[in-house]
Amino acid sequence: MDDLCEYAYEACTRSITVDNITQWVEFIDTIPPHPDGPPVAGLPTTSVFGSYGQRLRADTFNYLVTTLPNVLGVNQQPSAQQDSPQPHEGRDVLLEIYSCVPFEIFKAAVESPTFQIGTFGVFVI
Repeated sequence: MDDLCEYAYEACTRSITVDNITQWVEFIDTIPPHPDGPPVAGLPTTSVFGSYGQRLRADTFNYLVTTLPNVLGVNQQPSAQQDSPQPHEGRDVLLEIYSCVPFEIFKAAVESPTFQIGTFGVFVI
């Protein structure tokens, strides 16, 4: 059973993309926080996902904060190549995605030291 769980988990993490990141963020927002963390009113302290829920939460958050800005090319300088989105287009997509995530996740993302965009690492709305 552990092998099946690991396989399903890996399939989930590999399927996170720019096109579906908002759905993944909505999904991880429904996973109760780890029991060692502060209790949240109205949410159970255990989950059917076990440790995979917290891992999926962390991987999705990492994609949102680290991978997504790189995929969208928001750290790149403008160039004549059209292979990847131009920085201003990537920033527009990033802004659209970030405007759809719950506030607590948005706040944690932009305050994360791994969230770096542009030359100063500041996200300006």
